[in-house]
Amino acid sequence: MATLSCPSGDVGDVREGRGAPAVAGVRRTAMPGVARALVASRERLTQDLFGVVADWERTQQMVAEGGVEFVLRAERRPLVDYLTLRFDTGDPL
Repeated sequence: MATLSCPSGDVGDVREGRGAPAVAGVRRTAMPGVARALVASRERLTQDLFGVVADWERTQQMVAEGGVEFVLRAERRPLVDYLTLRFDTGDPL
């Protein structure tokens, strides 16, 4: 299982209510430390996420059609990138 590290100061910012401001009643909390950890671990997380779904029928069909790299580009990396953006901005997107 992948683990991420982020400086404790970044976690404290969230606990203490600092971060992106609330918009239209939606709580927005940016976690830039988590975003940086995701960026630093992007390829490893991509591989780990693929490992979780590698045996799924849909994933096996995609691998048969386009190869593993196709699946990583089409599915896993965009998920890591989405999470990075989500934590960097605090926007629920």
